[in-house]
Amino acid sequence: MAGPYIEGDRWVVIRRRKLRSVEQALAKLISAYNVGGHITECLRRGYEIYVGPRVADASANPEYRAHLASWLVRKYPWLSS
Repeated sequence: MAGPYIEGDRWVVIRRRKLRSVEQALAKLISAYNVGGHITECLRRGYEIYVGPRVADASANPEYRAHLASWLVRKYPWLSS
């Protein structure tokens, strides 16, 4: 924990987060929702969360990789140069 101190016109206190990574946050989020029997059963068998460049490892299919990349970038095709 650090602070309190004033930054600009705000009172700031820095404290440790309960969840420190995307993986932890997603795992907690997944476990908090009722996603249906079949998906819950698959999740209980285990799952892997891909972060950063490892997202490309999610599939061996090049067409799906291209689709996934375009979805993650979320840039409309007509805005690309």
